[in-house]
Amino acid sequence: MLATERYQGRGWGLLQVLEGMSDDSGASPLGEFADSAERVLRERVKNAPPERKEERWLPGWLKRVDTYR
Repeated sequence: MLATERYQGRGWGLLQVLEGMSDDSGASPLGEFADSAERVLRERVKNAPPERKEERWLPGWLKRVDTYR
């Protein structure tokens, strides 16, 4: 994992999304993926250096994630 793909030691890639998915066999896999992706992206923005102003991209990222549901 690249150091450039981490903020405060936390990554935000596909690996983190997959690791964050629930093992609840009754849930929709796509729904679980989308929920986990949303959590990872929100954490990325929270951990990003303020000067990067990544919160400006969050609405678009979350809109894209919603298409996976």
